[in-house]
Amino acid sequence: MKPQPYYIVPLLIKQPTWGGRYIAQFKGIEKQISDGTKIGQSYELAKDSILLTKKTNLLPFLLAEATDIANPKWCGPQAQTINIQQLSKISLLNKFTQAKENSYQVHVRPGHEFDHWQPKPESWYYFEKGKATLGLKNNVDIDQYRQRCKQIYQESLTLSQKVKQNNLKIDEARIQLTTFIDQDHPSNYVNVAYPDKNQVFDLSSCGIHHSWEADPNLPHGNILYEVQLDQRDEVSSIRAFDQGKIKDDGDIRELAINDYFQALNTNPDANQPALYIQTTNSHQENGAVITCIFNNPHYQLTQIEFSNSYPGEETQLKNQFHHLFVKEGRIEIIHDDQSWPLNKGWSVFIPAQCQQYRLTSTTTAQVLKTTAGHTV
Repeated sequence: MKPQPYYIVPLLIKQPTWGGRYIAQFKGIEKQISDGTKIGQSYELAKDSILLTKKTNLLPFLLAEATDIANPKWCGPQAQTINIQQLSKISLLNKFTQAKENSYQVHVRPGHEFDHWQPKPESWYYFEKGKATLGLKNNVDIDQYRQRCKQIYQESLTLSQKVKQNNLKIDEARIQLTTFIDQDHPSNYVNVAYPDKNQVFDLSSCGIHHSWEADPNLPHGNILYEVQLDQRDEVSSIRAFDQGKIKDDGDIRELAINDYFQALNTNPDANQPALYIQTTNSHQENGAVITCIFNNPHYQLTQIEFSNSYPGEETQLKNQFHHLFVKEGRIEIIHDDQSWPLNKGWSVFIPAQCQQYRLTSTTTAQVLKTTAGHTV
C-alpha cells in the first residue's frame, strides 16, 4: 500500500451527566447529533482507531454510549476503512474532552506499581477556562482525608441499597448524600485550580490527585485536549470519591480508596499545582509560529500556527508517525502532489513512511501535532 495520510474516524462518547454540545459544535456536526445528546469525549487517536482509506467530502464519525464503547454507531457516509493497527502500533490516546465533576483519582507512578495498577501519564491543554482540583493541600491530614472518603463511600452504599430495595426514592437519596458530603467535603483536602484558556498541565509524572470540577461561571465545564498513554481505565484510574453520584437504578461506582492513598505521592513539594503548569515556548520557523505545548518521554504536542503555506521542519516525519488535529481554521495536507482537506476539530494520521508533507491554508490556522517516542 502506497504511503498516504489517513482521515481518522473519531469516536464520540455520550456522557448524559457531564457532557455537552461543545465538541459537536466545534466539529460542525451538531445538526447530525440529536439536540438532547451530550458528548463528553471524542477519541481523536487510539490504539484501535478506524482510518479512511479514501478521501471523502463528508467525514463520518462513531457515536457510542459510555457504557458500551466497544459497539459504537457509524454516523455519516459509508466508506472503506482500515484499523490503525495495520499501519503502526499506537500507545497513545488523544481525547477532545468536555467534562465536569469527574471522580477524585490518581494514577500510580512508574516504578511504584502495585497489584494490577499501571501508570497512565497524561497531559492537558485547556481550550477554555476551567476548574480542577490538583494535588493535596499543604499540611493536610492524610488519615482524616482517607477516613472522610470512606465515610462518604459507606453512606453511598447504604443509600444505594435503600433505593434498590424500594425503601427510598432516588431523588431523596441524592439529596441525603449531598447533605452528608457537604458536612466535610473532600475538596477541603485538595487544591482547587482555575486553568486559563490555552494553559497547559503536564501530569505525566503520575502520583498526583486530580479531578475536573463544575462551576456556575463555567457552563461548558472543562474543555481540553488530552494526550495520554492508552491504558485501560480499570487498571489505571484509582478513585476515592465519585462526587456523590447515584445512578437512577441505585447503582454507584466501585471505589478503591485504600489503593488511591497508597498510590498518592504525598510529598508536599510534589503537590503544588504550579509544578504541573507548563510554560510554552514558541519560535518562528518558515513563516510559522511553532509552540512546544508539552514534551516528555512518553509523547510530544506541538502547535503549528501558520498562514498560506508551511513546508518546514515540523512536517518532516523522521521515522515516526504524526497525528494532526485542527484547532483553528481549515487546512490542506499536501503529500505526493495530492491534497487532504481538513476542517476545524478533525484529525489525520500520517504514517512515518510518508517522510514529509506540507500544510496550506487560506486563513490563519492552528494545528496540533502529536508524536511519540522521543526522550526528553
